Amino acid sequence: MKGIKEGACGFREQGNSEDTGTAALNTVDGLKQLVASARGIAATVPAGSTISPSDVLSAADDILDKSANLIAAAKTAVDDPENPNGKAQLTQVWKNSVGKLCSFIRHTLTVSALGHALGKVGLSMDQW
Repeated sequence: MKGIKEGACGFREQGNSEDTGTAALNTVDGLKQLVASARGIAATVPAGSTISPSDVLSAADDILDKSANLIAAAKTAVDDPENPNGKAQLTQVWKNSVGKLCSFIRHTLTVSALGHALGKVGLSMDQW
């Protein structure tokens, strides 16, 4: 499209209100899935695991907090698109959010925890 530049991961750097509304709905759905997943993982952490249910929920809480910061920074950047500080702040908050999410996945979804969780729903690692 004319006037739209592709950014990181193919995301458009500039969008319209339809893109913004769709992104907002997708974000809400993603956060709901994160909460449900964190609860499920916390409920199925095997005894003797290096992580506790509390660790899982605390990490998810941190991601939700960073996501709220990301939404606020995005709103600020959209409200004043000519402000270079808004875009820089959005980029920094985005990096922090992605970092927390990656850390959550790395530290809580160990193979044994994942295998245990799959076993609770009648699946095995081979089926997944």
